[in-house]
Amino acid sequence: MTKGVVYEESEASDERIALDRIDDSGIEGFLVEGINKRLKRKLRPNLEQDTILNKLCLAGINSYNANRFTDRDKFKKEREWLDVSLRESGSKNRMFLAYAFEVDLVDYSPLLRYHYSKKETGSPLDLYSGSKSIKKDTSVTHMPIMMKTEKQLYSLVSSKLRSKGFDHYLFKKNFSAIGLALRLNKDSIGRKKRPQMLLMLMVAGKQNQKVRERPNPLLEKAEAIKSGKIKIED
Repeated sequence: MTKGVVYEESEASDERIALDRIDDSGIEGFLVEGINKRLKRKLRPNLEQDTILNKLCLAGINSYNANRFTDRDKFKKEREWLDVSLRESGSKNRMFLAYAFEVDLVDYSPLLRYHYSKKETGSPLDLYSGSKSIKKDTSVTHMPIMMKTEKQLYSLVSSKLRSKGFDHYLFKKNFSAIGLALRLNKDSIGRKKRPQMLLMLMVAGKQNQKVRERPNPLLEKAEAIKSGKIKIED
């Protein structure tokens, strides 16, 4: 489980994610690095990691409930909580976006058949392609199912964010800070289950607000006299 600190940034590799090392696998680092690379291609400044945002994401992911982030009314309350938390923390980054979702860690299409087996070897998940044969058939080869690589995981997270409109706002708004947290969904571990990762990400920046000047009756009257709208009687 991430700890709400600043993560070491690095590029995603072709190395496969280790199920037993999700907490310290460096996933946060290559996600931030990837987002900043896309900003650089658009000649936009990098997002700096913010410990306040990281801690808010950690608090959100610790009490993760999918309905809170998919239901519009419930997520509106989540945004209110985040807004209050940012204000109370003294953060200057009051303009923000927040996303939270599950990510499938398995490098195998969920539309294809697979089975669980302790007798076969090669898969760290004990999952293998195809249906489990009732009778031993040497002509059937069951391929071991593996975890995604870092690059595959980054691609999937990017795709999910893009579908939620993240890219549009990322390049349009002046965000300067980023925070995220993740953890393994323990309910997704077990016989014939596909391991899932829970992820929450925030980007934020300063909210530029125009100061509305209060009307001054004396100045308004002086301008009216000057323009001839009000005549002064002798």
